[in-house]
Amino acid sequence: MWLLPCRLLRRKNIAEALLLTRWLRPEAWLVTTGGVSSAEEQAYADALAAAAQTHGWRLRLGILHGDESQKPSVSELLAASEAVLLTSLQEGFGLSYVETAALRRPLVARALPNIAPDLAKFGFRFPQSYREIQVDPALFDWSRERERQSRSFSEWKSLMPSAAAKLAGKPAVLAAGKSRAPCPSAV
Repeated sequence: MWLLPCRLLRRKNIAEALLLTRWLRPEAWLVTTGGVSSAEEQAYADALAAAAQTHGWRLRLGILHGDESQKPSVSELLAASEAVLLTSLQEGFGLSYVETAALRRPLVARALPNIAPDLAKFGFRFPQSYREIQVDPALFDWSRERERQSRSFSEWKSLMPSAAAKLAGKPAVLAAGKSRAPCPSAV
């Protein structure tokens, strides 16, 4: 079992955790601790569950969601896991990094710029951390993905205050223009 200790929120980047699990340990189950905490996140959770079922991916969402009386604690799940994944795009403090280190569990984690420097100051080292994952464009339909991201990016920016929308950087697929973005040889 590879554990992703989180609620089912898009910013927790569960799809990336699933991708990493399938790449690094295809026979492992990816398990999330929390369930959907808002109606806005239900479609995301449903899409993940449907894709996992359709493709036979080993995914168990929200193992601690619901009646807590006969379920293990997050600490017990962390201790029992083969590895812990932290793929969130945004965190406030990074308590999960500290908890995982305290239990001496292997950790594959996104190096968040607002957390990694602070943890490093306190002596934490996460050798399996990464800033981002780049997928070789040959592995997906580039033009269709570009169209999808263009629509999503426009919708997202339209929800923002205009001052903030001007500061939003483009996703890599859109920033590359019509040509395919280069992909590093090592991820």
